[in-house]
Amino acid sequence: MTRSSENNNFRQLPDYLQGLSVNQNPDSRIFYYQDLTSTMITAREIVDSSTARHGDLVVAEQQSGGRGRRGRKWLSPVGGLWFSVILRPGIKPDQNQLIALAAAVAVVESIRLHTDLVAEIKWPNDVLISNRKVCGIAVDLVMGPGSNPWVILGIGVNVNNDMQHLPTEVQQIATSLSNETKIKLNRKPIIDSILVKLFSNLKLLKYNSQQLLNIWQKYDITINSNIRVYPADGSQPFTGQAVAIDSLGALIIKDNNSQIKRVLAADVSIRVAN
Repeated sequence: MTRSSENNNFRQLPDYLQGLSVNQNPDSRIFYYQDLTSTMITAREIVDSSTARHGDLVVAEQQSGGRGRRGRKWLSPVGGLWFSVILRPGIKPDQNQLIALAAAVAVVESIRLHTDLVAEIKWPNDVLISNRKVCGIAVDLVMGPGSNPWVILGIGVNVNNDMQHLPTEVQQIATSLSNETKIKLNRKPIIDSILVKLFSNLKLLKYNSQQLLNIWQKYDITINSNIRVYPADGSQPFTGQAVAIDSLGALIIKDNNSQIKRVLAADVSIRVAN
């Protein structure tokens, strides 16, 4: 990766972004900003300008309009890791929804590697510590020149941001790595590890997707749990047991009437029973 000075808002890269070991494309660039509305919006602008390169990284110190899955707002103050990766992973179109799962595994394994914390995944890609969310992941498909869409993968990790300054309702459902460890963490090994593991997982997704799904299930807390499902279209919620995920990452549920249902992440949200 090389740093980019093509944008007037470019800033000198901070220490935690210097010399990242991931090098999937030697021509990929890092676009770094102090403030953005959203790294995903800026990444999309890069794609729309027909200048995107596989592996381009957009990083901001803070975002005013960060979002997670299904468009939910993700608060992104100074101290976290807020970034988007522009990808053309060369996978089958129906596998694009597995990219978020690959990213969740990368984040969980990086947190476990660099802290003593037990990070886990709630289907499909919520990363939790002690049942509170520590990372948000979102995926957008963008059509650029040619027939293959670009993938914009947005990742936000609460690292050193002070959760006490966030609304009470957020504090109840979210946490940060520093809140859990009681120390300020070096962000460089965390983002470096996430990127290395992400590209490794994307390669696994391309050539052996079942192995990736097996790894995902090692960290999952959803399968075999009783859950409540909230359809995005506003139809009646229902309860049941999560029994599996299929080869495309859809959740298989046995409802309370013993009916088997297949749901996609874009269509529902779920709560795992305590």
